[in-house]
Amino acid sequence: MRTFLLTAIGCFAFIISSAQLKIMDLNVLPISQGETLSNDSIQLLIQFKISNPALSQNIHFQFGTQPNIGDVLNEVAPVTLQGSEYIVTYNGRQEIIRNHDVRIYCKMSMTNYNAWQNLTVFAVSTTGNNSENLYQTR
Repeated sequence: MRTFLLTAIGCFAFIISSAQLKIMDLNVLPISQGETLSNDSIQLLIQFKISNPALSQNIHFQFGTQPNIGDVLNEVAPVTLQGSEYIVTYNGRQEIIRNHDVRIYCKMSMTNYNAWQNLTVFAVSTTGNNSENLYQTR
């Protein structure tokens, strides 16, 4: 009976933890993606992993002078299901979420690029709950 109870508690804990939206492994890189950028702008690739794209409704990313403050750039990228694939859309560009990898291409002015010191990223689930925040400091 005790073994059954411990097994049931373990299974219940696994179900609860697997139903939570989690993000991890944040990275942001300046890139030039075959697109001609003016001298006053730069394109960044924001990438991270997401536990279950089906649970995600929006991705929020905030470039700021401090963590959790989007005082330089504060944006939202919706996650949608198209056919059998989950897509994240930002600034008219759609990227398929493959193998839990999320990629967002963000173009910003050089003034904003030079101003940000902290990137905060979090996901909002379909139930309205936020994932934990991920941070990248420059």
